Amino acid sequence: MRLGPQQNVEEAITLGASRKVLIFDEDIEDLTRHAEPFEAHGCEVHKCMSVETAMRCIEREEFDFALVDQGNRLLRKARSER
Repeated sequence: MRLGPQQNVEEAITLGASRKVLIFDEDIEDLTRHAEPFEAHGCEVHKCMSVETAMRCIEREEFDFALVDQGNRLLRKARSER
């Protein structure tokens, strides 16, 4: 089920005090637009524009919520390699 932007923010906020969010999108404008509501609610947002960067973040840290551009061809490739 695909959630709308406000629903994504509300879900992340209900997770508690840590609210660490990972956002992956290769498009800088979309990445910025998706991050703004989370940042406005005090979430710690990690923005990634490449699959490699997102994977390194996930390996280093735990996130409460992730918003991922699933239409990305590199992400599909990374999934198939696992």
